[in-house]
Amino acid sequence: MQDSGSTIRIAYRADGSSDPWEIFRRTDGGPTITPSTEGAGEQLGQREETDEVLLSAEVGGDINFNFSAQTFDDFIAAACANDWDGTTGQLVAGGLQDKAFEVLVSYQRIGKHVLMTGMRVSTLAINVEAGARITGTVGFMGTGYDDQYDPSGDTFNDPTDTVVMTAAAHGGDVLIDGAVLDGTCISQYNINLDNQYQAQWCIGRITAGRQVIGDLNATGSIEFAFTADGFDLWRHTLTRVPITTAFEMSDGTTTYLIETAKTFLNGELPTPSGSDPVTATLDAQYRRSIADGYSVRFTRTPAVPAP
Repeated sequence: MQDSGSTIRIAYRADGSSDPWEIFRRTDGGPTITPSTEGAGEQLGQREETDEVLLSAEVGGDINFNFSAQTFDDFIAAACANDWDGTTGQLVAGGLQDKAFEVLVSYQRIGKHVLMTGMRVSTLAINVEAGARITGTVGFMGTGYDDQYDPSGDTFNDPTDTVVMTAAAHGGDVLIDGAVLDGTCISQYNINLDNQYQAQWCIGRITAGRQVIGDLNATGSIEFAFTADGFDLWRHTLTRVPITTAFEMSDGTTTYLIETAKTFLNGELPTPSGSDPVTATLDAQYRRSIADGYSVRFTRTPAVPAP
């Protein structure tokens, strides 16, 4: 008997919790354990080493997903190092909360389970592309594992059954400085939050002893048709005048608004060959606005989703 990707179950809960597990709705990827080894370095006069040693083991990895309502809210909050406001539904990036999870990888057909602990959301990406599903990636970095975990006494909640959102059916217009650019067409819009966690290695441990949060690096990209309005948007790369962006997506029950308060654009003047339509892809650096109090802000409506 052998597992396939479709029979591997990934679940999560708060680190150190005994609560029921939540099922991660993923498309592919998953956390793993990566050993670092080398030869023992002993010379015995026979031109060959006779031993191998384990130096360390990194715990973590990326999980890819299709965005759906009420499914990834815990990870968005962890990437922002903050909590969703139960009244306003707002969540601001760049907080000070060091949130950690346990992640359980279950090879169900062979009955083997690997528990990974101290799992921090080091990176989070949300990608919106015309004619495609809205997708994302959660990148974890952890501090421990149990490769012989027994979940026989654990319980598992059913996964959420909210619909997978697409840019066409569930996404609104991307707003630039609060308005739609009528004279151009935005075809891609991406948000990437990188908490720049750094592993701290300790004597007496195979895995990292701590994962230390660093500065938030909030970035992304915008792709658009290079019309006259598109040209004016590209000129922000030279004037260094920041813009604001906003994008809303909804399944009709839960709505998510993503806003950036101070976005600096970077990118070259496009000069394609052939007869293809001219488009521009600009990198975006989302900086914190002192006046607005955020760089990236999520707003969920209703503020507290139904259980």
